[in-house]
Amino acid sequence: MKKLIDPRCSKQEQDADSPVLALITAAGSSSRMGDSGNKLFMDLCGKTVIRRCMEIFENSTLISAFLLTAAPADLLRMREEAKGLTKCLAVVSGGEVRSESVLFGLRALRKLSKAGGDALVLVHDGARPLLSEDKLRELIETNHRAHCAVGLAVEVSDTMRVLRSDGKIDYSPERSLVRAMQTPQAAELELFLRALELAREEHVQLSDDLEALARIGCPIQLVRGERSNIKITWPEDILVAKVLLENKDKHKP
Repeated sequence: MKKLIDPRCSKQEQDADSPVLALITAAGSSSRMGDSGNKLFMDLCGKTVIRRCMEIFENSTLISAFLLTAAPADLLRMREEAKGLTKCLAVVSGGEVRSESVLFGLRALRKLSKAGGDALVLVHDGARPLLSEDKLRELIETNHRAHCAVGLAVEVSDTMRVLRSDGKIDYSPERSLVRAMQTPQAAELELFLRALELAREEHVQLSDDLEALARIGCPIQLVRGERSNIKITWPEDILVAKVLLENKDKHKP
């Protein structure tokens, strides 16, 4: 594994006014939803999951522009969902695996945004439609302050078991040291590209986007996420998301 970067990862003097971009990944297969179809097109209190996700970045004062990756079969529908969103640069085809989709999306983002390689990019799952503006701000501010890659994560409440290949328990990690990763995960555009290009060249399977950065020596700082920033994965998750969204709307000023 190559170490390609200065351990500081980011510029020491990063311009807080430089553009902040977002890449929404929406090219997954939704295989765990069973016969429910593409989870991103499911109704969530009057709008689709993916539309609500895109509106997070469209309505945020912190985001300059965003781009969406989608499965080739879903491109037309995704473009329909993005209509009227002025910050959406494009909807482009993703790859066969998530890391490939992120790589393709970052390439398109670099070309279409005309932003410099030091622009901050937040990579976010299209199946997380309840991200808050407060966590967006905290993530961006942490990057500017700490000059490193950043990502949201939450503490785990269940006991974790690591299994062997035969399905038997190998060991139980100390719960206080384990975190469940969320998105967005963020770093400079050029840094993300270099890390993902290298992982692709070396045929490395990545668990998430920050892993690609860790492989090339980039320091990473985790920001405490929110339980409400759930990922729609299983059929029952959409029911939970509806309750969370309705509760959020009730408490709007």
